[in-house]
Amino acid sequence: MLRGGIGPYNTPAQMQQVANTLNTYYFFDAVACGSTQVPSFVQRFGGATYLHSNLSQDVLFLRLNDAPPAGAFLTGWNANPMDAGNAVTVLHHPQGDLKKFSTGAYGGNETLAAPLNASTGFQRVTYNQGTTEGGSSGGGVLTFDGSQYVLRGGLWGGGASCSSPAEPDFYSRFDIAYSTLKNWLQPATGPAFNVTDMWWNAAESGWGLNLTHHASGQVFGVWYTYAASNRPYWLILSGGQWVNGNVFTGKLYTVSGPHYAQPVFDPAKVILREVGVMTLTFSGDGNNGSFTWSVDGVSGVKLITRQPF
Repeated sequence: MLRGGIGPYNTPAQMQQVANTLNTYYFFDAVACGSTQVPSFVQRFGGATYLHSNLSQDVLFLRLNDAPPAGAFLTGWNANPMDAGNAVTVLHHPQGDLKKFSTGAYGGNETLAAPLNASTGFQRVTYNQGTTEGGSSGGGVLTFDGSQYVLRGGLWGGGASCSSPAEPDFYSRFDIAYSTLKNWLQPATGPAFNVTDMWWNAAESGWGLNLTHHASGQVFGVWYTYAASNRPYWLILSGGQWVNGNVFTGKLYTVSGPHYAQPVFDPAKVILREVGVMTLTFSGDGNNGSFTWSVDGVSGVKLITRQPF
């Protein structure tokens, strides 16, 4: 339930009213350690679509209406329960301040008072570096899986503050919410294998495809090839969906921006353009495949295999 000037908001239609007003900020980070300078951030005003909420679990799930800007990172998740003593990292913006991080440990689950009285409880976290403050609510608690940080829940609140850093905070449980959220997050058919690698065609040395397969199942790719002018040409596959365990499809983009040698990078000059679609089809062993592409009205197909090192 969300409360506003005329709240409470507790029906899907009322939730959607609030979601329509959502603004999102990207790259709202300190430009240097200890700096309070306002960074060159990106703001989106397109609102969001309401999908699901559960007050007792402190869960609200929205789909952003605007695509994230170039350079934004999509965080993966882990839908398993946390283990006692797990090291955690929290990212948050207290009172709308520049991004802060705190570290600590998970200490078990506790049931809170109504209306936050889900029988599955909330994740109890105490900090060993930093803390949270008023306005940090909603910040993600993450664990490191050996290659990346993955989401495990969101901050409801607690007793931690700058004056009481040893007090615990309580986080929603992504492992519990996932049973419902997977309707939107989990592909209808999951991938049969991880496709992270450098891919190429030995008969056409000079171009290649770099794929990164996230824990979420999403795939990010860069196809580095050549334009009609014989100059380098990079196309970006920024996510998509698995059609089945061997086939992934998504939109292709090109990006242009300021010269790398300029002393100050101007993100306002970064231009993202949707140019087409790529569909990857992998063989049964996951070491070979092909991709079809359509770029600015021109289509084709390429054979690929993992590049050995």
